[in-house]
Amino acid sequence: MKSNLFSRIFLFYFLLIINNIILVVIYHFSHKHCTPFYVSLLYFRLGN
Repeated sequence: MKSNLFSRIFLFYFLLIINNIILVVIYHFSHKHCTPFYVSLLYFRLGN
């Protein structure tokens, strides 16, 4: 039970870190290209 809980927490933080990296990349691309598509995608991801 303990190992299962630990793996769940690890997976949660792992996905959180990956999601943050993706958001940062999208943020940088949206500022480089100045396209509202990436910004709307970012808000869509934050909404869900």
